[in-house]
Amino acid sequence: MPLWEQYQQCLVATDPMELALIIEQFERVVSEGAEPPSWMKAWGNHVKNQPLRTSVDPQALGAACTLRAAGVMAEAEYLWHSPSWQDRFSHTHSWSRRQR
Repeated sequence: MPLWEQYQQCLVATDPMELALIIEQFERVVSEGAEPPSWMKAWGNHVKNQPLRTSVDPQALGAACTLRAAGVMAEAEYLWHSPSWQDRFSHTHSWSRRQR
């Protein structure tokens, strides 16, 4: 599923487990990057995975979805889970570490 569609699903999802899966998908996209074309693989170890180039920032979408998940959990009185989601957000996304 394209990133924007995943984000749109995050905006309407109300199940905490579904939100967790969507967030994990965003995290995988950020960490994996894009494989180089097959013709470049012949160059061996000199060619690495390329940075992901998209029209949307998967890290920003993942951060927004994480905040939404924490809000959904708080509204549903999953209060014991909400702080863990917010803590996960603060450890996962680098910009929040710089603000501390």
